[in-house]
Formats: sequence, C-alpha cells, structure tokens
Amino acid sequence: MSRWSERQVPSPTAPQPSFAAADGSDTPGNTTSQVHGGCSIVTAKLPNGGEMALEVPTGDDIGKRVAATSRPYEAVELRIVDAFLPRNPAIIDVGANIGNHAIYWALTHRANVTAFEPFATAEILLNANVTRNAVGHLVTAHGEALGAGPGQATPEPRMGNLGATRMRTDPYGPVDVVTLDTFHATPCDLLKVDVEGGELAVLQGASELLDTLRPLVWVEVLTAADRAAIRDLMRDHRYRTFLMLSPTNAIFLPHGRRILRLLVSPRAMLGYLRRSIGRAARSLRATNKAKAALRRRSAATKPRISLRPEGHMQHGAPPNRSGSTNRRPRQRQRNVPIAPDSTGCACSSAAALRRCLSSNDSRP
Repeated sequence: MSRWSERQVPSPTAPQPSFAAADGSDTPGNTTSQVHGGCSIVTAKLPNGGEMALEVPTGDDIGKRVAATSRPYEAVELRIVDAFLPRNPAIIDVGANIGNHAIYWALTHRANVTAFEPFATAEILLNANVTRNAVGHLVTAHGEALGAGPGQATPEPRMGNLGATRMRTDPYGPVDVVTLDTFHATPCDLLKVDVEGGELAVLQGASELLDTLRPLVWVEVLTAADRAAIRDLMRDHRYRTFLMLSPTNAIFLPHGRRILRLLVSPRAMLGYLRRSIGRAARSLRATNKAKAALRRRSAATKPRISLRPEGHMQHGAPPNRSGSTNRRPRQRQRNVPIAPDSTGCACSSAAALRRCLSSNDSRP
C-alpha cells in the first residue's frame, strides 16, 4: 500500500494544525498572530530584504526562537552555507520539519527543493507554509522516511519540539522507509540531513548520489560517535574537507578548494568566525570548570596533618585561621601576687621575683 493511502493520523495530544488565521491575518504581520488549532504565525526577515512566514505549534522550540530573533532558525549556519551554493541550486532537504530551511532557500536563492518529512503533523505544516509563502512551484514535499534500506517506521514525537521527532524502525509502522538513491534526484547541489540520530543510515542509502553528483553535504551530528562514523563514511566517498558550523552541524565539501568561497563572502566568513570563536570559548570554559572541580575534590579528600599530640585540643576551643580547632588559645599573662619565700620576699610578679633573686645572689 502506498504511503499516501495510509497517512498517519496525528495523536490527540499532538498540535492540530490549521490554515486559517483567527483574526483573518494570513500574511506576515505581527510576530505572533494567533491562528486556529493551537498554532501561531511567526515571521522572519531574510537577507534579501523579504520576509518568511511560518505556521508553528504554539510553544514549539523553533517557533520561539524565530519569534525572539525575527530571523530564520539557524540563520548563521544558513548564511555560511549560502557562500557555497550556485545560482538557482537544486537542494534535497531530508528532515524538512515545518519548512524553515526549504522555504528560506526557495525565497532567497529560487532553489528547487525536494523536501522529505515523514511525521504527518509536521508534513501538514510544511505544505501549509509552502502555500503560505507561494513557493509551491519550487518546493516539493514527500512523506517518506529515508534510511539505509527499505522498511517501515513509527514516529516518536517530542513534546514542545516538533523538530526533535525520531523515527523508530517498526515492521508494522505507518511510515514507508526508502533510500535516497531510489529517487535518482538530479541534479543535486546540496544535501541537507537532519533526522535526529538517523543521519548515518540516510547517507548509507545515498551512496550512488554522493559518488556521482558530488553535492555539498550538510549533516547534523549529535554525538562524538556519530561524528566519527559519519566522517569515516564521507571519507570513503572522497569527502575529505569539512567544517563545523556549530557543535552539532557539519558541512562536507566535495573539493577542498571550495572552502576558498568563504573568503569572497564577508558575511559567511564573519558567521563562521563567530561560530568558531564561540565554540572555542565554550570549550575553554568547560575545561576551566573541570579543573576547578578537580581542585575542589582534591582539597576535600586530602588528609590534614596535625603536629600536636592527641588530647591537646581544649573542649570548646575557637577555630584558628585555617578553620581547625586543634590549637590551644593563647592566654594573657596576668600579674598574680606570689607568696613570700624563705627570704621574706613577696614580689608582685615573676619578673620582679627574678630581679629580686639576682640581687640577692650578688650580695657577699
């Protein structure tokens, strides 16, 4: 049965998208114009002076970021990637979500975008946003999931972040899984893969595309293990140059010399330097914090050595400068009268007694 004939029905707890605004404002206006069905409209300014309007679930993470900055989600990464794109590029967007990246490229580069979004709720919003921004002639949406081989899958959504939905392999799942090579998409200037941990499987199913079309590859890497595995796979396909756009986003270049395009794009270069400096600063802060924690742990476990014999500490003695109470407080010497001795002397102090004795010894 086709993926289109067994479309997944969103769960009752999932946000129900709507395509008509409650106040009749269906065009970009205020940053958070409310719409029916638990969704809202957010707008983002584009580098070419235009605007992009997105319908997002109310309270969604991406919608909050767009509303707070009035810029597209991952705007800095998008500007860096812009430096490597040709005019009117062909782009494959795997994990398109609500269409932030696909619509951005369609409006700024007039790119032909093939978008894949297997989660039905996000796919409905994707199609609605494509229509809202009038880029239906440039963006084509597909509901299949991509992987290393054919099969079935079940989506596992995450509350508050529609873009964090994962696909779990399930032989009885409602979503069809296919490989990217079966689509024979030609040409392809950029392949963007963001599928929450399934990036390696998607690239394994795109071997023919990587070897023949040699596109730029933008891939999300969530863990160090994923980064190492993806680097090894891309190296096997002769992708030896890559840049880290952010701690979780990497871009692989088919030819090392293409990195020089950053030099002719000041905004892209500034964005990359900003990301690199920020990454180095975060790494330095993490290192300093770990060192401080290690010093505190060492100081807490180091035994304290006391040179005084046991039992010397007075009960209730006040602590000294180091916080220890094993030091006898110094008592002030007082002038205590001394009883008369055999010589009949009754000195008022020890010092006077010594003077008296010395004078007695000097007598004949």
